[in-house]
Amino acid sequence: MKKYNTLFVVVLTILVIALLTWILPVTYLSGELVEAERTRVGIQELFSYPVFSYYNFIYVFLYLVLIGALYGLLNKTGAYRILLDKVSNHVKGREILCLILTVLLFSIVVSFTGFTFEALIVLPFIAGVVLLLGYDKITAAMVTVGSITVGVIGTTFSKMVAGTFNEILNTTYTDLIWVKVALLLLGSGIVILNVILHARKIEKTKDVPESFLVPSKVKEKSIKVWPLATILICFLVIMIVSTVDWQGAFKITFFDNLLQNIKDGRVLSRYVVLTISLLVVIYNVVISLIKKKKAKKDKLMSKKRLIVTIIFGVLAFLALLKIMLEDVFKATNFMTKAIEAIKLNEITDNFTWNQLFGNVLAFGSWTYNDYFVFMLFIMLVIKFVYRVKFNDVIENCGTGVKTVLYAVFTCMLAYTVLIMTSSHPVILTILKPILNLSDGLSILWYPICTFISALLNTDFTYYKYGALSLSYVTTFYTSTNVYPLCELITQSMYGLALMVAPTSTVLLFTLSLLNIKFTEWFKKVWKLILELVLIIFISFIIVLQFLV
Repeated sequence: MKKYNTLFVVVLTILVIALLTWILPVTYLSGELVEAERTRVGIQELFSYPVFSYYNFIYVFLYLVLIGALYGLLNKTGAYRILLDKVSNHVKGREILCLILTVLLFSIVVSFTGFTFEALIVLPFIAGVVLLLGYDKITAAMVTVGSITVGVIGTTFSKMVAGTFNEILNTTYTDLIWVKVALLLLGSGIVILNVILHARKIEKTKDVPESFLVPSKVKEKSIKVWPLATILICFLVIMIVSTVDWQGAFKITFFDNLLQNIKDGRVLSRYVVLTISLLVVIYNVVISLIKKKKAKKDKLMSKKRLIVTIIFGVLAFLALLKIMLEDVFKATNFMTKAIEAIKLNEITDNFTWNQLFGNVLAFGSWTYNDYFVFMLFIMLVIKFVYRVKFNDVIENCGTGVKTVLYAVFTCMLAYTVLIMTSSHPVILTILKPILNLSDGLSILWYPICTFISALLNTDFTYYKYGALSLSYVTTFYTSTNVYPLCELITQSMYGLALMVAPTSTVLLFTLSLLNIKFTEWFKKVWKLILELVLIIFISFIIVLQFLV
């Protein structure tokens, strides 16, 4: 039953919401909150809504499945286990410092990027290192879920979170920025303190059992780790850089201008063809010389490599000829007539990088589709660098997907709650009298309502479809002076919900993958939750004093 504990919690939440639709009338926003007749969830909807959740939130499903596939492939390389051992051995004796730096770095990245469930890409790696250091699964979960939680609470320049507020509430990134930074640092400190206190209570494990998170040890010593480390570091850096709102937050247009210049360039430019062709020829010659020296062969290179070398050698010669005639001797008429004679002018002149790559977005504007393509590209690079056979790629990626499938199913089922509360807005019926307890913005009632709303929807992409949408703020609170505080309250409650909500993809995926019971998690982190609530409400009180 322990394995399916999180699934049971999600199913119970769905049934509770369905029951509320039979008891309460719906309330919708039409300039003001208006009550209407009951729209009950029947048996047909109870089974069809989960299907709709997979259809509407397919990007979540694909992303989480690709995480399993990626780590399944990494486990096959053998270099990944060696990398885990090297990292864990390097920090031994400094385990506490490692945990501190991980929480700080992770929370700051989330604060800048707005990563929530996207940050789960590093969960298996962090969990693997923590487990190899001898700590338990609760420690690994507290590091990852806690870091993401305080990162969202202290959101600073996230395009997903802060950018949404700016668009709807007409706020700016710099509104209450120092309060947000203070919350980020204080929250990180509280998470670190609780992680250290828990880590010191447990007895370290010396022999860590093999699992998906900690793959089997590698006996072969000839496997090189640096290519994998380089690939993964580049992968994470690009993921981070691609998410920061460079133009909106920092007025930096470098990446947009650079991409536009690349897109306008011609793929079959003579300089591009010459460079690529020469690199291929040089690579083939060097590799062949190395192999000939090691194996003491008579032939310099194989037939296939020779054919490839000749083809690219001819291309390099033609490109060089075109450069000499057009750029050096200015013999443009000769080359123009030659190209027109073989009807290649339209291809060479109009074949741009934009046509080749399609609708590639600049850093700062990437969407989930870009993440999917990039992850597939990284997997392809790993496959070729470590020469993993295609059959092994399919088998190990399939094993990885199978391992995370229960966690993915649980997360996707949780989105049913969002669909139900959007189609049957009974929660607004509960929130309306609470909000009406105060004439203006209350730092008690509004946070409570926002937290309840966040509990039922922790995907900020669809927050406006949640129980208490941001658009309601602009109709209920007429004074724009309180909008920055509304933003701070909303992001704080939303971040806090990531740690406790039965709809939190971050929490559900982590607990399912680490095989931690939902109830067990709350027993370990309830003090941490109360401490975060305390500093959050203190910040609300301080900000309100300056707004009055």
